[in-house]
Amino acid sequence: MKIVISAGHSSIVRGADGPSPWGLDEFDENVRVTERVGELLRSVGVGVDVVIDTHSDDQDENLNWLIAEHNRRTRDSAHAR
Repeated sequence: MKIVISAGHSSIVRGADGPSPWGLDEFDENVRVTERVGELLRSVGVGVDVVIDTHSDDQDENLNWLIAEHNRRTRDSAHAR
């Protein structure tokens, strides 16, 4: 099985950040979780492409880039078994 997963937002369009003192950054947490999920899936034999946007300047560009990147990647169909 092969899948593609992505973190939301981009390194430029970062999303929300939490209040002090713990102040979580939404993009950083999305990337951390997405990369960890990718590691866990790989450890049980699932092929995973992790997609992280490091260049989009606004939300529309980010969404369009993520969709295009997912469509560009090879993965198993939802109906493949």
